[in-house]
Amino acid sequence: MAYLFTQPLECSNFATVYVHLYLFKIHLDIETLFSDILAMAKVEPNDLISILKEKKIDEYRMIEQKKLLSQISEEEIKSKYESILSDIEEYEDLTLKKGVYFALLGALYAFKDRELDPVDRTHFPLFKVIREDIETVYGEISESLVDQETWLFEAFDYGIKHVYYLDWQLYLSKICY
Repeated sequence: MAYLFTQPLECSNFATVYVHLYLFKIHLDIETLFSDILAMAKVEPNDLISILKEKKIDEYRMIEQKKLLSQISEEEIKSKYESILSDIEEYEDLTLKKGVYFALLGALYAFKDRELDPVDRTHFPLFKVIREDIETVYGEISESLVDQETWLFEAFDYGIKHVYYLDWQLYLSKICY
């Protein structure tokens, strides 16, 4: 198909020109579709705020989270990465502390799921970003905080999303290109 678009159009009638232009449009549409697929959306605090304001948990994500939790032992994660999880003692607000803890725990589960080392020098800075994002979100929604279960579920999921995005950024996107 690339050959078709690199050659000058020598067309004797309108129908032939139309077919060539139509095929070129299909080529561009497919190229755009693949570039959209390959450009994974960055995880942002505003996304979490929007989700929390909806006040409902997506059933598919709930099932996926339960599946992830069943595959990896929480005790294994806690014992192996205690230093990362214990870093939340500075928070006085219990709800914020739990949110940060669950976000970090979600990230650790995702690292394990993706078979990545969370203490690798290219991965470790992500924990600071997650903490700051959860603090930002909590500052925005703390007065109208949704129920505790939704807050913790979404914080956990937010940690997972950050690791999946990191995995995409550092490894998978390069494989695709």
